[in-house]
Amino acid sequence: MGTYYRITLIKSAENSVLDLAVAKQQVDKTLQSIIDSMSTYKSDSEITRFNQLTAPACLVVSQDLLDVVALALEVSEASGGAFNPLVGALVNRWGFGSTSFKASEFQLPTDQEILGLLAATDTSSLRLNTAEYSLCKSAEVALDLSAIAKGYGVDKVAETIEQLGVGDYLIDIGGEVRVKGLNPRGEVWKLAIEKPGLQLGSVQQLVNLDAGAIATSGDYRNFIEHQGIRYSHTIDPRSGNPVRHNLASVSVIAANTALADAWATAFSVMGAEQAQLMAQNMSLAVYLLKRENSAQQEPSYSTWHSAAFSQYMQQ
Repeated sequence: MGTYYRITLIKSAENSVLDLAVAKQQVDKTLQSIIDSMSTYKSDSEITRFNQLTAPACLVVSQDLLDVVALALEVSEASGGAFNPLVGALVNRWGFGSTSFKASEFQLPTDQEILGLLAATDTSSLRLNTAEYSLCKSAEVALDLSAIAKGYGVDKVAETIEQLGVGDYLIDIGGEVRVKGLNPRGEVWKLAIEKPGLQLGSVQQLVNLDAGAIATSGDYRNFIEHQGIRYSHTIDPRSGNPVRHNLASVSVIAANTALADAWATAFSVMGAEQAQLMAQNMSLAVYLLKRENSAQQEPSYSTWHSAAFSQYMQQ
């Protein structure tokens, strides 16, 4: 997945015989199955083979891939297209993703190019046949699940760990985190939302969580600069362009990490005003960091959180 993973398991009387070497082996097996299914960097993954098919066509795939695509389409509809699992070609063209350009070779896409790539983001071109475990496309579209697959991987690792009899744990894959139970000190897990800025690792807000997941999407680490203009890696699937609003990061707490991952991306695309309205209407636990004076080298930030997020905040 191009990132790290970190897992903390708490031993107890119920799992005192837990073999950590076996646990790690099972976790690696679980993660490898997700990679084999959903990695756009693997030439023989399920998603790559599906993307290479000439439409109309179907491919028999794993239950995992069907589940992730189904959830991605649900969030896409609920978010009004702010989340879109077919945005990969646009992401690549803007210099991010599995076929990114070298900085010295990058050229801005033309309006005509963007219109052409937007035509390939129509989610109605996808169809799931759960009875036959097949994924179908009626047009030349390509899936990119990078904004949800990592979160789903966290959830599958959680399943693996619980099957080993562990009831207290923390799983962190590239900043997408899921916890259950208590930490080594016998307290609820304390998680940090990072403060954007030049100093890495600064804490903006501490969160208390004993069950569930938190995912954060931000624009302050991954971007390109071209001819003096900064372009965010977050691409709006509705316009085909990088977002230009002042929303620096979005953190979402949900029952599972895949959902938190997808909605963090969707809200990052929407911008603060629309994200706040939707978070409140849907009773989602959301925390926003907004850039107030982006012209300065070290801008200041304001925060907003939904009513549902309040219960998790450490004062």
